[in-house]
Amino acid sequence: MDIFKDRILPLINASGKTDRFLEEAIRLPRGIIYKWKNGKNKNYKFYIVEIAAYFHVSTDYLLGNTDDPSPPGAEEKPTPVAESGLSPLDKRLNELLSVSSDETKRLMIDLLEKMQKR
Repeated sequence: MDIFKDRILPLINASGKTDRFLEEAIRLPRGIIYKWKNGKNKNYKFYIVEIAAYFHVSTDYLLGNTDDPSPPGAEEKPTPVAESGLSPLDKRLNELLSVSSDETKRLMIDLLEKMQKR
C-alpha cells in the first residue's frame, strides 16, 4: 500500500481545497503537497497526526492498519467544550488529541513532561 496515493491523496482531492490552502490549514511546509504528488518527497509520515486531525480520520486509517477511517471514539458523542475560552493553540492541541490513539497520547504526555523539566 502506498500511504500517500491510497489514503492521503484521495482525502486531498475530495476536499476540493488547493494545495496551498491545505498546507496552511494543516501547518505543512509550503510546496510540500506538490512534492508529495510528484514523488519528490515522501516525508508525509512525519505529518500523519496533523493530516488525520484535519481530515477527521484515524492515524491507523492513514497508515493502512484499518479500512475504517473513523477516528477513535467517533461513535461516542463528545461532551461539548466551551471553545470560546480556548486559545488557537489550545484548540489545535484538542484537535490533535481527539484523533490520536492512547499510545500516541501517552507518548505526547511523556514528551511534554520531559520538556517541562528543562
